[in-house]
Amino acid sequence: MRPTTSVKSSLASMPRVSRTLGRSDSRTCPHEVWRPIPGHRSSARSISRCVNGPAHLHMKSGTLTPVPLGGRVVTGQYLGLVGSSGRSTAPHLHFQLLNETQTVVLDPFAGVCGGSATLWKHQWKANPDTRLIELSTHNPAPVVPGDGCNTTGQVPNFADVFNPGDAVHALVAMRDQTPADVATIEILRPDGTVFLSGPSGAPTSGQFNGSYWYRFATLPPSAPSGVWKARATLSTADGRSFKLEKAFFVGISPAPTAIVSSVLPSSRSVQAASTATAFSTIINAGAGTAYGCWIAAETPLAADFSYQRVDPTNTPIGAPNQIVDIPGNGSQAFVLSFKPQQQFEPPTRVAEAATVTLRYKCANTDAVTPLEGVNTFVISFAPDPVPDVIAISLTPSNDGVARITAPHGSTAFATATSSIGAAGTITARAVASDPTMPLALSICRSDPSTGVCLAPAAPSTQSFFGVNETATWSVFLTATGSIPLDPANRRVRIEFVDPTNIVRGSTSVAVTAP
Repeated sequence: MRPTTSVKSSLASMPRVSRTLGRSDSRTCPHEVWRPIPGHRSSARSISRCVNGPAHLHMKSGTLTPVPLGGRVVTGQYLGLVGSSGRSTAPHLHFQLLNETQTVVLDPFAGVCGGSATLWKHQWKANPDTRLIELSTHNPAPVVPGDGCNTTGQVPNFADVFNPGDAVHALVAMRDQTPADVATIEILRPDGTVFLSGPSGAPTSGQFNGSYWYRFATLPPSAPSGVWKARATLSTADGRSFKLEKAFFVGISPAPTAIVSSVLPSSRSVQAASTATAFSTIINAGAGTAYGCWIAAETPLAADFSYQRVDPTNTPIGAPNQIVDIPGNGSQAFVLSFKPQQQFEPPTRVAEAATVTLRYKCANTDAVTPLEGVNTFVISFAPDPVPDVIAISLTPSNDGVARITAPHGSTAFATATSSIGAAGTITARAVASDPTMPLALSICRSDPSTGVCLAPAAPSTQSFFGVNETATWSVFLTATGSIPLDPANRRVRIEFVDPTNIVRGSTSVAVTAP
């Protein structure tokens, strides 16, 4: 039972050339892999005169690119999802360069192509990133026949509903676990009292790249009906703390409901020593209570994430990473925190803006569908103070949709910004989320009282932002064809980028045209 984290693998960081695609499965330990087909020397050598065969191994089964064997793939093209197929203990990106016979691992910077001390061998060390990554409940215990290649016959036996007399197995999955990293696993009754508490296991030496541990107990006949809770906590040697909670039901089976979510602001840009925060709201769109709601950052980050309830004045209440019940047709606001881990990069490293997919889930709901610009979050950071532009947009219909009402017509909306970071030169630009949309865009900085452009509108405009400076912008849209209403995929983003093209602020609206 391995963690299910998946990230895309592509050629984005490779030389801008095409490659011949091949796929192979080892006879002794099957794993998904793409690589140039042995024997296609011209293709392999087009990558570099000193490199013969790159390979991505342990890809997630069933996710490889549909490009046929022998076909060409190019820079930026999707190859598949990082996984844990074959002899692997946890999902990871395994990239290597092999000779033409696929028997010797090569250093692409060695020999006449590079110096003796190469980045391949002497790059900064990837430090362990110990943390809890999943908490789940099961009945009966999960079935894991073996490790390594033996993945057949695995049965997770996930369960959320139990009855008195059932055995509850509370399982926690961890990564980069050392002998000192022992989690506490608890099961709590509906009144909050502890029913079960005990430590996880740990390696006796070395490190487990991926591990899982569970504790279990049989519910007595007198077990109270209601919403129970599983909890896992971990304090690491470097002073970091983690907590996961999960709701499950005993003697009841609440009706499913549905939730939606949003994030404001949709981006932050901070100095690496600072914590980036934003506010998020979960709305229960059904009549029944949504039980045990939680938020997690699905995108892998060199940062620690937490969420915490806030009251109507945005004051945090309760404890971080504490699950919440949301009544029918009600809502709950949270503050989200992202704390960059400086030890994972050289001190001079600058992080480009990354879009973080957030997972919103309750015990009796499906997870919320990610909508970029609505419930995702863009984060960037740097070792020195950087501009941090908080942006929000307002459409004429006041519903987040820019509606062009006539064929080939036009509309406009307003954007307001506040620069709460360092001073700096910023370029504001309007960008269509789908470049094929029949839409012409322009933007101008405007007079805050009248909305009139201070200079002619253009695809982008540059301004110097002072500390705590506020500004307003007018964004103009002209349709050259029909744009069906699809808020998830047809949006206009307003991005504020620094001279190195890193996003330091953003906001977005949906767009539609007849």
